[in-house]
Amino acid sequence: MDVNLPIYKYMKRRHVNSFMKDGTIRVGTLYDFRNEEKHGAEIGDKDEGTKTLTTDGYHCLDTVDPNTFPPWYKKHFEESIKVQGGGRLQFHARDGFRLKLTVPDRFVFCASHEFDGALIENGEYDACLKINYPLEFFNSLTNKMKHKAAWLGMGYCTYRPRLILGENDMGHEPSLIKEERYAYQKEVRSAWEASSDEIHPFILKAKKARKYCEVICA
Repeated sequence: MDVNLPIYKYMKRRHVNSFMKDGTIRVGTLYDFRNEEKHGAEIGDKDEGTKTLTTDGYHCLDTVDPNTFPPWYKKHFEESIKVQGGGRLQFHARDGFRLKLTVPDRFVFCASHEFDGALIENGEYDACLKINYPLEFFNSLTNKMKHKAAWLGMGYCTYRPRLILGENDMGHEPSLIKEERYAYQKEVRSAWEASSDEIHPFILKAKKARKYCEVICA
């Protein structure tokens, strides 16, 4: 993605005011968005951070015939299934084999790469933070997170089904896949790899990040 183009963070006015006053802003986690009860159907998604590769219809895996193992299966496993003592196993799947890929939980900051005033006019949000310089903004956040996380980068979300025919897999990062019904969000995500296994959303204070932003209100 072009990190020189502005991005937009829709927020409640009180949260925008708090950020512009003292630099406090919320950093979420990928797995937290799986809580649909907490976030609602428009934000929550129980399958966040996953994608599933599948074969097309009936398929047989034969341990003595490496050609029966799809290339994407080999890609995600160091070696195919092996049988000791020169034996043989065959696995038959009427509806095909599936491989679910899941990325570890990570810190995320979500925004949009296009401004949509309707989200403010409809009352869902009452303010928007325009981040004019995303790279500098996220560098400021990363500097304040350096003891707990390392920045992985930022990217546009891809809107498509999570169930993907293995041979058609384009290598999309699972944390950037969202179902097509969310396409109107035009989401861009910044992500950080956490230094610990158990993480939670938190409020970060990054005063220097303010100079890369401006406030847009209804």
